[in-house]
Formats: sequence, structure tokens, C-alpha cells
Amino acid sequence: MSPIADARTSLALEKLNICADAAQAGWRGARLIRPGQELCSGAILGLGDQSICVRVVINTGDDAALLLERLKQDILRQLLYSEVFVILADYSAVAIKAYRAEFAAVRHKRVIVGSPHDFRAWLRTRLGPVGRLPLTSKLRLICEQMICTSSTLMPTEKSMLVSGDFRRWKTRKSFETGAEGVQAVNTLLSYALTRDNAVVNVESDPTYQQQGIDLLLNVSAPGADPVSLDVKVEGKYKENISLEDKSNVEDDIDGWLHKSKMEILATIFGPTGELFLMDFAEIKAWAFANEKKLKHSFGYAEGQTYRSYVWLAPANTLLAELDGIVRIRIAEWLPTLYAGKFESDTTVKSHLLHRTLQPQPHLDWLV
Repeated sequence: MSPIADARTSLALEKLNICADAAQAGWRGARLIRPGQELCSGAILGLGDQSICVRVVINTGDDAALLLERLKQDILRQLLYSEVFVILADYSAVAIKAYRAEFAAVRHKRVIVGSPHDFRAWLRTRLGPVGRLPLTSKLRLICEQMICTSSTLMPTEKSMLVSGDFRRWKTRKSFETGAEGVQAVNTLLSYALTRDNAVVNVESDPTYQQQGIDLLLNVSAPGADPVSLDVKVEGKYKENISLEDKSNVEDDIDGWLHKSKMEILATIFGPTGELFLMDFAEIKAWAFANEKKLKHSFGYAEGQTYRSYVWLAPANTLLAELDGIVRIRIAEWLPTLYAGKFESDTTVKSHLLHRTLQPQPHLDWLV
């Protein structure tokens, strides 16, 4: 039982231990607030660069209404936290709904109100697929930052297209498709990662080309090495993620699955706009362990005179068996730029859709 529950007798709080419940749900960290430090002291949850404040109110009868009003004013005045969860213990569902309605018009911060049971459920749903990612995962660093509450305006223009001059290349169409894929991921991450210069495009840098890297993401602590990411596009298909074993079969040249220095693999299904962000080390190890179970195929690009050789990894299998993978629908995150650009269906099975990273509601700091 937490110190909060010890403060007063409350059946609703008997099994609530905020820090332990948060850890079990996959949160990176939680710490209790000392009594008196905040009105209705609860806890602080860490998410990316953001802190989420948890307040706890126990229904004591006559003085409860005044306390709730004081808490409301305190939450609205407090500028430190852009997101707050208010736990109402020993309150009826009707009372909880009524207090939740007090914050319905608030746009400059995110306020969630619920029972202790609601809070435990929220701990998991707020993280979504992030809760399954290891705390040391580079993919987690990216995803935590993406689901922080934000006031960043939706972009109205796509990131610069670094396409080069492919007009005379026989494989022009393939390169242009790849460049558009990098553009989409660059646009998405530049919007969703709120730090300045969070995304650096290096796809035209020969050094990074040799390492199989398109983007560098500055999501770690200041001064730390950026996270490296490479973008692949499945132009016509929406079921398998291609893992290149041989980039040139005739000359026996190893593919990027063996040679790339990327940390994150980003694969887009062109027809549906589904983006899969994957821990490259994990999927590489998985592929080598499961090679014999995978379908193998020769690959061709329009105008290409040689063959590649790929292993086809079903997206459903990866979502079911890997920890380091999340699914994103680009049009849901960037509706102003990509709404109506993709097919609305998916081959991902319904019981695996919980691995989808959902965009967060926009905050308006000017309200």
C-alpha cells in the first residue's frame, strides 16, 4: 500500500500503489509527491521529456466539494505540468463524470479524471505499444517523445524532398519512391519529435549512404549520439516486410540486412501508408534465427539489370513475436498532408492493432 493510501481509510485505495502499478504497466519512472508539495499530492510519472502529475482526492463528505474546486483552480493555474490525472477515490460514477466535465473546455493542458480503477487502465492505454518496449530501447526513446502532449502545429508542407537527379537512371522510379518514403518519415518525425533539430536528413551524404542510414534522430540526452534510421518502401505490397539478404545476386554482394549500421528500420507499406518502426538489431537477430521459416524471393526494380534476394517477413508475425516494433498510420498523424492518399484497409490482424502508436490530442497554449 502506498503512503497515499495510508493517509486516510479508503476502500477504493486499498490496492492502489501508484509507483508499482506504473512500473507494472511499463512506465519508465514514477515518484511519489511528498504531502504538502502539491495540493492533493499524488505522484509524478515520467514520459519522454514530459512529467505527468497525478493528484488524489478521497471523498470525505461535506468538505469534498470545496476541495475539488480548489484543486480545479490549482490545476488550471499550474504551468509546470501539461498533463494531469485526477484520481477520485470513494466517488460515484456520476460524481466522477461531473468533475470530468469541469475540464471539458480546457485546451491548454490535458486533464483526465477517473477512479482508481480508471487510473490503472489509463496507465496501460496511455503508453499503448510503448509499454512493451524495453526501457533501454532506442525505439522507445523515439516513441515516448512522440506521444508526449504537444502544442506543435500540424505541418502544412512536407519536408524537403532529397531526390537527386534520377532522370537518366533506368531505376529512376525505384529511387524516387524511396526518396518519397524518406520524405514522409522525415515530415512525420519532424512534427512528432518536439525538440529543435530533432531530425537530420543524411540520405545524400556518401558516408551515411555506405552505412545504410537516411535520418539521424536527436532524441537522447544533449550531447549523446543521435539514433540512426533507414527508410524502406514496399511500393506495391502491404503484407510482408522485405529483408535484403543479397543486394546483387550475380555479383554475390551482401544486402543491407548484413551490412547496415542503422539502429531503427522504418518500412512503409506504400498502398496503405502503414509505417513500421523496428529495432534493427532485434529484427536482424530474429531473421537469422527464423530464416528457414521465411519465404525467399528474388527482387527486381524497374530498369534494374541484376537481381536482389530478400527474405519476406510477415508484418503480423513480427507484431506478434517482436518487442521492438510499433505500427503507425501516417495519414492519422499527418491528416493535412496525407489524408486520402492511402488505402484505408489493412492486412494487420485485429488482435495486433494494439501495437499501433496513436497520435495525441493537440494542446492550444493560447487558450
